[in-house]
Amino acid sequence: MLKLDKIFIAGHRGLVGEAFHRNLKLQGYKKIITRTKKELDLRNSNQVNKFFKKEKIDVLLICAAKVGGILSNLNNPYEFILYNTKIQNNLFEAVREFNIKKTMFMGSSCIYPKFAKNPIKENQLLSNYLEKSNEAYALSKIQGLKTAEFLVKKYNLDIRCFMPCNLFGFSDKFFDKGNNHVIPALIDRINESKIKKLKKFVIWGDGSPRREFMHADDLAKNIMKAMNVSKTKFYKNIGDEYFYNIGTNEEISIKKLTKKIIKILNYNGKIYFDKTKPNGTKRKFMSKAKIKKIIKLKYNNFDLMLNKTIRHYQNLK
Repeated sequence: MLKLDKIFIAGHRGLVGEAFHRNLKLQGYKKIITRTKKELDLRNSNQVNKFFKKEKIDVLLICAAKVGGILSNLNNPYEFILYNTKIQNNLFEAVREFNIKKTMFMGSSCIYPKFAKNPIKENQLLSNYLEKSNEAYALSKIQGLKTAEFLVKKYNLDIRCFMPCNLFGFSDKFFDKGNNHVIPALIDRINESKIKKLKKFVIWGDGSPRREFMHADDLAKNIMKAMNVSKTKFYKNIGDEYFYNIGTNEEISIKKLTKKIIKILNYNGKIYFDKTKPNGTKRKFMSKAKIKKIIKLKYNNFDLMLNKTIRHYQNLK
């Protein structure tokens, strides 16, 4: 990626897109193109085609997606699979039609089977059935990854796909109740419990599931390094599955995570685990062996970034 490349960040206001936008600016990239949902509906193929024809984009970073937590996924499976596949199909067709020089696409760790062997290697994709609570989103991401793979194989396009662990950061959906992921949901709910002086804080499940978390800024920095390795090096190490896992080497239980957030927010109530509610997948720790062949992963301490994220949230209130 060159400093004067025209780089379009699809979904620049989301958790990951905003992190890419900030880091590209810091690294001195001059021609960063963005569009809001009102300016460009990525689900509309005509609008997408007109945009790419006019703008002559060099690099496409696909960060746009409909995302949400367990409740949102359970209640809206049709919307999750429809919206995401529409966005992906339109953007990938533009990549092919306009011969985009370099493209980035991300999956999600939820695409792996519910009982995948940990640490999860890339070749476990499609080896068993999915966790039902986010099946629709997972299927849409699998479709995106496979579409990218088929385009690379048939047209020799440079599309680089990554499989991130659970993410959190400054542009999280803190206030989108029922549609946010675990860290922003916990931060906002615990803070509300503190304000309302509630004596009990309820968590779905038993708190035992473990998750691997990476701050969105760390993800963006590492992916930028991988986007800048040579095409030969990137695909030489790709293996049978055309994507790389990316994350940290740490994981934490939901119970321990909740306690950390409670401590930072100085909430004095007690945690109650509602074991009648689903836990989700017990563990999703991913192998980083493949991506370490092309870059050296660097990321900040989890406690430091969790503190920074909570302080950012407090400044938004």
